Amino acid sequence: MKRVSLASVFVAWLVVMPLGSGVEDAPLDPQRSALAQHLDTAIAHMDLGLRSPQYRESIEFLREHATDAISEVSVVLLEQPGSFRKWQVTYLIGEFGDESALALLRGLLDAPLPEPRPSHEAEHAIDLQHAEEVTSRFQAVMSTARLASHRPHLRDQVVSSLIDIAHEIPMTTSAAIYQLRKLLGPELEALRYDFAPEHAHEFDRFIPPPEWQGLLARRMQERDQREREARERQLPVCRLD
Repeated sequence: MKRVSLASVFVAWLVVMPLGSGVEDAPLDPQRSALAQHLDTAIAHMDLGLRSPQYRESIEFLREHATDAISEVSVVLLEQPGSFRKWQVTYLIGEFGDESALALLRGLLDAPLPEPRPSHEAEHAIDLQHAEEVTSRFQAVMSTARLASHRPHLRDQVVSSLIDIAHEIPMTTSAAIYQLRKLLGPELEALRYDFAPEHAHEFDRFIPPPEWQGLLARRMQERDQREREARERQLPVCRLD
């Protein structure tokens, strides 16, 4: 069976991924807990994010009850096979999670990744469930990093967790270093020599080649000029009578 790159798996998953959350609004079930109701609401409205008042309300509730919410979704992450809902839950944990979320996300990353199932229908067919397992793991790295934004007191723990992930889970090394760059900025340089030479380029700030720099500079100047003209058109005219 031909090997399929992780990049092709991720692109294929994006192609077949539903445009919406896949969860329709449903009447509240009085038999279900408020926690479960808010999880469903957050998933149903996550496409709109903070633009949705229902999403904001549910995320706020989940942040206030983060430990219980993490326990509620742990089965989805650790025991259920790959699915779009698994990715959704992995994403949401980065929005409402607390310290217990770090351990849960790491548990997902440590879980053995199942081999893609061979297809007898088409040579290049993608195992969607396997693709969703892969994307959930990359999302777990991003959600780990995002916890530092919503829980600033966890920043040091998040950084430590990302460093461990980068060293111990080769599949996600590049993703973890990228998130560390966003969190640490220039401080990332101190970690450069802790990694193998093949990752050295990930510590270098991207600098466009010389033949691009003039073009980019001109486009930046044109953009700045357009922004100045737009601001001037919007300034009120002061008249002295």
